[in-house]
Amino acid sequence: MKTIGKIATLLFLTLVTISCNSNDEIPSTKIKKEEISSKWEIENSNYKSFEFNKDGNYIIVKSASANKSKSQKNEKNILLGQYEIVDDKTINLIDFGQIIISSINGTKMDFTIVDNKTSTSIEVSSSKIEKISSSTNTDLFCRTWKMTEVNGEDVVGTKYELTVIFSQAGTYFVELVNPTQSNQGGLAEWKWQNAEENSLCYSWEGEPNCTGDNSVTIVELTENKLVFTEDNKTYKLQPIANSVPKSTNTPTKTINLEKGIFSKF
Repeated sequence: MKTIGKIATLLFLTLVTISCNSNDEIPSTKIKKEEISSKWEIENSNYKSFEFNKDGNYIIVKSASANKSKSQKNEKNILLGQYEIVDDKTINLIDFGQIIISSINGTKMDFTIVDNKTSTSIEVSSSKIEKISSSTNTDLFCRTWKMTEVNGEDVVGTKYELTVIFSQAGTYFVELVNPTQSNQGGLAEWKWQNAEENSLCYSWEGEPNCTGDNSVTIVELTENKLVFTEDNKTYKLQPIANSVPKSTNTPTKTINLEKGIFSKF
């Protein structure tokens, strides 16, 4: 009997050990940033699109009719923030809420939008939008960039202190550290102007047509630097990750933000 008891104990311990080891080897089921990194367009909703990039930023575009009520008339139609993947279905949108994914398959994603501010949730279906094909220059360009210099001058304390997010969906978003009443930054569209992908055009009003004075020339594009020119200005930017600029103070220098790729007016 003692022998049977010892065998039973050994079998129990073996099973426990196997069970623990099996749990340790369960792979992570978190959503990968590569799966969601794109623009997702939504139909028949108060939201037009959700966009995520690999640097951890999101852009939400609400439909124009979403803010018609008096209580919402001062709400922005475009929201920019940071996101974090919680598990295999939940993405936390900082300063907004969450999206809870019910299914994702290639170019389709169904999810529930949870708005913490209004304590509402809505189920939607979306389609992935990627207008610009992946290439070396596209992958380098489509990131989050911070302006560092304009014509060799430091931009800290000027209207050029900004962050810009370029995406493969053909959109870009300008967020100013020091916005003014006439310029709040915002969402625009871009596309390559030539096959060499060293020139691009942009538009603040729909898809760019690359036929006017709305183009810039890339001088240098690397992992650590973006330099391009527009008219008589040379812009220098550096990549950043997981960062959204916050308003600090009134600009203290005299560099003016003229109409162009970073300013609608």
